[in-house]
Amino acid sequence: MTGRQTFWAASSTSSPLTSGRRIFVFRIDFDRLLLINYIALTGSPSMNDPFLQKVGVANHADAMRNSLRAALQRNKTYMSGTPQNNREAFRRAWAALVTAAATRYSQPVTDEAHCHTISQIASFLTRTFGSILIGGRLRFGTSQKAFNLYLKFLWRLGVIPPPPHCPVDGVVLRIANLAGSWTQSDSETEYLKWIAGLRKLAAQATLAGWEYAQWNRKS
Repeated sequence: MTGRQTFWAASSTSSPLTSGRRIFVFRIDFDRLLLINYIALTGSPSMNDPFLQKVGVANHADAMRNSLRAALQRNKTYMSGTPQNNREAFRRAWAALVTAAATRYSQPVTDEAHCHTISQIASFLTRTFGSILIGGRLRFGTSQKAFNLYLKFLWRLGVIPPPPHCPVDGVVLRIANLAGSWTQSDSETEYLKWIAGLRKLAAQATLAGWEYAQWNRKS
């Protein structure tokens, strides 16, 4: 995949993801695809990856729940006093956006297209839910953490090839001795500097493969 891409979002009236029924059907199909890939790669739908075993991810729903939780924990995102139903609506919209965007990762994706997707997700959620978010927006660093982690799960589940980037968080930044805070960053430029630094450390390995090896060593 090359160039900048657009994707349907869970918006008001024009989106094909607006219907709750359509989202539900898509998720059923997605998990069926995941099961088929399990069987093709391992001979059975059992979970045999140590990373997936440790975090308890076996399907799309687990992957999404874990990704959003990891992006939000120890990362103050909501305005104080935000009602629970508004938080849940925000997370549902976020999940729909991530799910739709991830369908393009069965083939290689450029850095430019990947960053544009992360930015699109953040921008849509900012426009729709800015009133409940600190600073009035979802930060780029938070958006990348959720999306990159979700793609990592899909990769380890055998659904997609290695994604272009790895989740950038405090652990990865410390290993690479890179300055900055992913929870506070709202800069694509800063993010790409981190990616460049990580690639130097990864050498010939993919970023996804390098980060997974670091996780295994730490565990």
